[in-house]
Amino acid sequence: MEHKLNPFVSIWRQPRETIRYLLVNKSFWYIAILSFFGAWASALIASVDEKTTKEASDLVFTKPSFLMEIVTSILAGIATILIGTAILAFFYWIIGKLFGGKGVYSDLYKGSMLTMLPYGVMLPFLLIWLVIAPNSFYGITDTASAIDTVFSVLFGLATIVLTIFVFILTIVMISEVHQFSKWRAFFTMIIPVVALIVFILAVLAIIATVLLGNIF
Repeated sequence: MEHKLNPFVSIWRQPRETIRYLLVNKSFWYIAILSFFGAWASALIASVDEKTTKEASDLVFTKPSFLMEIVTSILAGIATILIGTAILAFFYWIIGKLFGGKGVYSDLYKGSMLTMLPYGVMLPFLLIWLVIAPNSFYGITDTASAIDTVFSVLFGLATIVLTIFVFILTIVMISEVHQFSKWRAFFTMIIPVVALIVFILAVLAIIATVLLGNIF
């Protein structure tokens, strides 16, 4: 691709072309930094309504300071980009090869980073929400004000749209890197997820069996 693309815009309209352009023309660290903002936003998303989530698991929630939230979410974003995507890329590489894929690990690594890019559009919104209404952000308030409701509704809608888009973008990325059909890319993406769920359920079943054996 000869003409330059603005990835923040073209990723929505020309996802395959954008992925190809960046993988061919940009370095590992350029892609990592570009994708970091999406990973940072993803980490902040995980903190939304954290009080309810922790209480549902019988854990105690302590509201962090603004600085602590920023630092921990940045570190989580860096870990997601450098470690999380590396693990995903490994599975996409191995399973993709079983389906006849031609992709190399380094491109899948960088491509997996790029799938975080769309979440970056939520970063300003999340930071504004955290500053203006932190209690609403963490789900501390019992009665929601009008602004709390607006933030919550916008967050819910944006999260649904972005999750669907990232799901599709991941399929497109795997298909482009491995040079095979989107159906093969779909199963390349799904199989590791299914395997992980089965593994977690098996571990939980073993733990439950051990605990019940000790009780009875």
